[in-house]
Amino acid sequence: MASLAVVGLGYVGLIHAVGFTLIGHRVVGYDVNRSVVESLRRGRPHIYEPGLEEALRRALEGGRLKFTDFLEDAVAESEAAFIAVGTPSAPDGSADLSQVEAAARAVGRAMRGKKWYLVVVKSTVPPGTTESLVAGAVAEESGAELGVGFSVASNPEFLREGTALEDFFKPDRVVIGAGDEKAASFLLDVYRPIEAPKIVMKPREAELVKYVSNVFLALKISFANEVGLLAKKLGVDTYRVFEAVGLDRRIGPHYFSAGLGFGGSCFPKDLRAYIKLGDRQGVDLHIAKASYVVNEYMLQYAVELLEKHLGDLRGRKIGILGLAFKPNTDDVRESRGVELAKILVARGAVVYVHDPVAVEKAKAVLGNAVVYVEDPQFLVDNTEAVVIATAWPQYEELNYTNTIVIDGRRVKKAREAKIYEGIAWA
Repeated sequence: MASLAVVGLGYVGLIHAVGFTLIGHRVVGYDVNRSVVESLRRGRPHIYEPGLEEALRRALEGGRLKFTDFLEDAVAESEAAFIAVGTPSAPDGSADLSQVEAAARAVGRAMRGKKWYLVVVKSTVPPGTTESLVAGAVAEESGAELGVGFSVASNPEFLREGTALEDFFKPDRVVIGAGDEKAASFLLDVYRPIEAPKIVMKPREAELVKYVSNVFLALKISFANEVGLLAKKLGVDTYRVFEAVGLDRRIGPHYFSAGLGFGGSCFPKDLRAYIKLGDRQGVDLHIAKASYVVNEYMLQYAVELLEKHLGDLRGRKIGILGLAFKPNTDDVRESRGVELAKILVARGAVVYVHDPVAVEKAKAVLGNAVVYVEDPQFLVDNTEAVVIATAWPQYEELNYTNTIVIDGRRVKKAREAKIYEGIAWA
């Protein structure tokens, strides 16, 4: 059993704090936000994820999970700190590492006097960050020598929102980018209860694995959308095409999700950061750039389909079903529904929106620019056209027969609409 600190209790940090506890470790979760800490102490997650509230309750019951807003306490009671803070896009598209550096410096100050400590980067960062920025910040603040008084490692996460707990306990692989043998040995012990391939490599290799994984999945979605645009012109069902294509073992069936495009906390920002990384290295990443262009075009294409049936959108009542970027989460970061709402509002449309769990977070982005509706059937019945932006199961139960539907998520019931347009399929 190891004693671990998790620095940053956002999506990644909280899932790992709970997960590490439930596989037998002692964990102290730290966050600068006191209200988040107090809520978690009461067993109330501040994010929506299926099964998380129950898992948090079980972790707290055993007494092996604690939360604090004093980093010194978390570090004092642990052998390793997992940094799980945000790396949002900077204005130029690169990864903003300010939170990672601040966390590394804070950990460095807090670990003074320890004989040895391990600093693990969970955040998605450009290759070289762990060994340079993080190691340098820790050394400067702690006065310890890298490889003697402390070690560093990159341990990227591959959680999918909506199935994050399952992904923690049953991952496809565990990637350990260890700065030295002691760090590798420690992390292999931490993950020993997890049955999955464990790959040990250099930190910068592990950091690149994370980017390449996300970029490749984004490429598959954009490729499916590009094929879908062609298939729609040909009167072909894109999903039937990829059902056959995906049976090829060299290709596989996953992530050929034609529709309105990808959003969320990872794919868009990581794709931008990957492109910027290439630019800085003098490598023009044409395929990644094309993927980003296709994804942004899908929003414009939805607008074009609305204009096809409504003409000028100024003053027209348009509904958007779904504000979370995917089902089973309340995350609205770069959600296609939220981004589409912004575009339609700018065009002068009167926009009605619905989501079963993400409305409060959407309000922080959209404010009073849209009309929030509690009943999705009311939205369908009182707008001139509806765009389905999130594949929530309840949208399969609505009556669409008297409206125009622009379907971005392949909702079967929506085909009964007065006028039906699949975004990327016939």
